Amino acid sequence: MEQSLEEFRDLQKKINKYAQNQFEFETKINETKLVQDELKLLDDDSKIFKLIGPVLVEQSLEESQTNISKRLEFLTKEMDNLTNLIKETEQKMQDIQKKIYDSKKK
Repeated sequence: MEQSLEEFRDLQKKINKYAQNQFEFETKINETKLVQDELKLLDDDSKIFKLIGPVLVEQSLEESQTNISKRLEFLTKEMDNLTNLIKETEQKMQDIQKKIYDSKKK
């Protein structure tokens, strides 16, 4: 039973870490969507600059939109992966809870 309790605590820590990561990804997704919306407002001949390290590098509108779309796609997939990890971990926790409950009944 001690082992089950320890495993349960470890899973709780994992869920907390996953939830924190999920919050960070949510923030990044929202920021990326804002950038995407701003890019839609620009004319085709607008000058766009991307910060790479300490240097501003000029990019075309099309290139910027493509990069932002790919970033949004990547972030969304990562968010889905985190959501699945949380669900799997919650299921494991429920299994352990049942195991602990059953062992106390005996």
